[in-house]
This record gives sequence, C-alpha cells and structure tokens, in this order.
Amino acid sequence: MFHRIFLLSVFIISLSACATNQVASKYVIDGSSVESFEKSYKRMITRLSQQKQIELAVAMLQLKLQGTQSAIESMAIDVNGPPSEKLLSQLDGKSFQEIIEFVKTLDTPQVMIGDGPGLSSEFASPLTKTNVTSFVELTETSWVMTQNKRSGKETQLYTFLSDGTVKTTVKDSKGIEREISKKDRKNDLWFQEGNKFRMTMNDDYAVYIGDIVDPNTMKGKFQNVSGYEFQWTARIIVAEGDTQPEK
Repeated sequence: MFHRIFLLSVFIISLSACATNQVASKYVIDGSSVESFEKSYKRMITRLSQQKQIELAVAMLQLKLQGTQSAIESMAIDVNGPPSEKLLSQLDGKSFQEIIEFVKTLDTPQVMIGDGPGLSSEFASPLTKTNVTSFVELTETSWVMTQNKRSGKETQLYTFLSDGTVKTTVKDSKGIEREISKKDRKNDLWFQEGNKFRMTMNDDYAVYIGDIVDPNTMKGKFQNVSGYEFQWTARIIVAEGDTQPEK
C-alpha cells in the first residue's frame, strides 16, 4: 500500500521517564481483552528505547490502518480508538520484534515521521483566470476517477457541488461503497477555470490538477504533501448507474 501518512505533532507518545534502552523481548502483548492489551502495551513500550518506542507506535498505526485503500479511507479511521478484535487476535502473544516483523508481511499504508516535503508550486498554485469557454460546466456533475497508483488502479466517485465543495464516495476493501461524511471531508474543494481543473482535499493535504479534454473526460495528476504522485483519468456520469471507469 503506497498512500503515505506523515506523523505530525498530533501523534505523540506520552510516556513517563521510566523508558529504558533494554529490549522488551520478554514482554508480549496480551490480546485477551482491550484492557489487557492496554496494560501489556504500556508495559512493553515503557521498557523500550525512544527510537524503538517510535517504531512500535508507527507499527501500531499501520496495523490500525490495514485494509484501507486510499488516503481518504485512512483519514476516516479513528487511530486513537480501542483496537479491534482482529487486531487483538493478530497481536496476542507477540513481542516487540515479532510485531515489527509481522507488520512487514502486511500490505499496510506507509507511515513516515515528519511534515513531508510539501506540495510543489505546480500543485500549490491556484488556477489562472481565463476567458476560455469550457467543454463542460462541472457544477453539480459527478465523475468516476481512475487513479493509476503504484499499488494498482483504484476508482473514486466525485460530485462537484454548487457551493464549491466535493462529495466523495469510496469503495472499501470489501467493495462496499460509502460516502465520506461532511465532518471528514476537511474542506474538500473544487475549482474550474475554462478547461482547467483543480481539487484540494483535507485542507490542502492532497491536490488534483488536470484538464477537461472533452465534455466527458478529464485527465491529470495528483500530489500530496508527502510527495506521493500518480496520474488519473475521470469520466462523467451521464446517466444514473453509468459509473464504469475508463479501462
């Protein structure tokens, strides 16, 4: 999984000064209950060096995000909530090193520490005003976007609302469609100048830019603040049920 999540200051490990440099190989996670997990996790992490504390925290975040197929899905996960039954089962009886090795076998999002390189000027810049007449007015239209990611093709459904916001529908790992709630959209906005298109997601965490190449098609590219990029193609939905992405 290649959608990257950067850990900012909001993800903080609050631990007492009892953290040591000894490897907590004899300490394992008790996954029999949420309460037992929390106790065993605290017992393990407080006996790790600071670097290993960070490694374990990152591994736990990756495990909580396993199964997500996009940055949008990842942002909808409550990473500070209690572990799921699946996660408890996966971690039960595992030591620090076993957890680290186990995560390496899974297809989980890449998590990195820091603020990321940020958007390039091409993606950070607003659209230039133009008098060019567009092929299509995007207001209140819906589009199926095919995203050509390194992990494979993914599709998202976007509707460009008249107030300038974006309604997003995603498919989860089971193929079930769900709409991203307004609370989780984080100022997702769309812009059009002639045949130029720009869409910003999650308070400018990610940006899509592109061109309307004909009344039914848009093509462009994506970048987020971590520097991850991919190409995309979108097809307009011209009738109810017509949501087939371009092959």
